[in-house]
Amino acid sequence: MGPVLIVADRVVIKQILVKDFHLFRNRGGGGSGGPGSIHQILSKSIFVARDDQWRQIRTIFSPTFTAAKLRHMYGLMDRCSADLIGHFDNSLLTTAGTETADGTETVAALDLRQTMGTYTMDVIARCAFGIQSDVYLTDNQLTSRVNQTFAAIPVWRLILTASLPKFWWKLVDRLVSLVDRIVSIVSGGKGGQQQQPPSENVSHFFIQLSRDFIKKRLNREVGAVGTDGQPLIFNDFLQLMIDSSTDNDSNGQLNNNSTRRLTENEILGQCYVFFIAGYDALVSALAYCLHELAVRPELQDRLYDEISGLFADNESTIDYNDLKRLEFMDAVLKETLRHYPPVINLERETRQDVTLTDRIGSSSIVIANGTQLEIPVYAIHHDRDYYPEPDLFEPNRFMSTSGGGADGGQWPPIESYTYMPFGLGPRNCLGTRLAVQSAKLALVKLVSRYRFSPVADTQWPPEFISGASRRFQLQADRLIVGIHKRVVF
Repeated sequence: MGPVLIVADRVVIKQILVKDFHLFRNRGGGGSGGPGSIHQILSKSIFVARDDQWRQIRTIFSPTFTAAKLRHMYGLMDRCSADLIGHFDNSLLTTAGTETADGTETVAALDLRQTMGTYTMDVIARCAFGIQSDVYLTDNQLTSRVNQTFAAIPVWRLILTASLPKFWWKLVDRLVSLVDRIVSIVSGGKGGQQQQPPSENVSHFFIQLSRDFIKKRLNREVGAVGTDGQPLIFNDFLQLMIDSSTDNDSNGQLNNNSTRRLTENEILGQCYVFFIAGYDALVSALAYCLHELAVRPELQDRLYDEISGLFADNESTIDYNDLKRLEFMDAVLKETLRHYPPVINLERETRQDVTLTDRIGSSSIVIANGTQLEIPVYAIHHDRDYYPEPDLFEPNRFMSTSGGGADGGQWPPIESYTYMPFGLGPRNCLGTRLAVQSAKLALVKLVSRYRFSPVADTQWPPEFISGASRRFQLQADRLIVGIHKRVVF
């Protein structure tokens, strides 16, 4: 790998991600696995695909995440959030309690990443694959395996395996483990995670899981009906992929003869990246948001009051349109994604020699074909030139009318191309709307019913795991808060 050009000027970022996107369409990396190798599948995911293959996959999947499709999925998400509340009421809140940080009361301790991970897996299973998996059962193998996997291995490594030839995987695993051990020793034991499972084993698990989902869908009888007697009609991510694949053969397998539609390996590649990237983005957003609300009771009370106003108008439910009316909720989630972006760097690669010009227009640089570029999202989100008091968690930044800045005046408007938690331009994250909508729905149900507070095990500020993973992703050592039930209004 050659030198990497770091780009933090917002005008140049616009040139890379939007204006001259055709010259920077590909992410860094590449390569292809041999016949039968798992890398042959992973390299076909939309995250890693290049050039015309990426364009074809993007065109097919874009209709999955329209506003109309998300409205159709709202009922599924609502059931997921209702099951989460049921889990809290029937299981979590019946366990032995722990004292709040100030010692004034006893509450249940909540591991945010693990609990929100289970909710996220439920959302993905139902909305993307049409599977009701009973994720909150103690013996649910899917939930157990997924939570163990993500607790043990950083998401960036699972994505990285898709952009490297297969023979590099063991080397990457060994190198990362070595770097993390060194950092752990230097930092006094607070370094990277130990005894991580090989990336290849984890990838095999998700690929096989996706195969099982596809097989179940293809084996459903034509004309099958649901429990309500109505025909089973699927409008999910998996069905769109199957419909966009080549015709099924007589044995119920996907026929890969056509080159103009998705092959089975391409479908498996999309399932893989949906699990990996979708899981981490939603879990991180919810976990960090609730962690901030727990240590900032004034913000939690303000959000509770906003939600209560909607419930007062609408009895006990909040529908799709109601979510759009929650302006402070939107601001809290946006500030969470600014403060803790799911991916802290964006990567691109030039397709030919190109000239980059800064915002002033006074200087330019010519970069060669194949140059790797990196946009430091986390650094830009914490640049005081764009965000005054950048380390302060302040949702008012994203309110249409805001005040309370360092000088007592309004917070300045967010400048374009300085806020990009899910990327920007044609290669941004397709699942952004799904992640944001399901996060908001969960927050509505949780904040309206429970109060979150710091406990003895709450790390504040959160401590992030250092090591090789720090370049790609924020990983908190732990996110634990206290939770107790409110008086329901």
